[in-house]
Amino acid sequence: MRKVTSVLLAFVLCTALLCIGAAAADSGAAGKFAGGDGSETTPYQIATAEQLKAVEKNPGAHYVLIADIDLEGSADDPWNPIGKFTGTFDGNGHTISGLYMNANSPGPADQGLGLFSYLGSGG
Repeated sequence: MRKVTSVLLAFVLCTALLCIGAAAADSGAAGKFAGGDGSETTPYQIATAEQLKAVEKNPGAHYVLIADIDLEGSADDPWNPIGKFTGTFDGNGHTISGLYMNANSPGPADQGLGLFSYLGSGG
């Protein structure tokens, strides 16, 4: 009986840890943004350059700017384009300034230059 109780307790603890890990992984993307869940009705909210760069981790989600962003780009620190973007991006009347790029930026030779290197279908 004691062995069955131990196995059952171990199972319950493992299940609880898996649930906690899944919740933490799910909140990971949301934690990079000012708000939202990336859906069409509640897009991720972008207020900083760091949050803008995080778009590359989920290029198929929905995004909205909630503040003007200055990327403060220079030849020493050029912007590397976000890859193929297939989500939606609502500027919401805000601006992104200081976007400096050059053709020698790291990345594939055929990579496009811009905020996004390519816009996919739906983007």
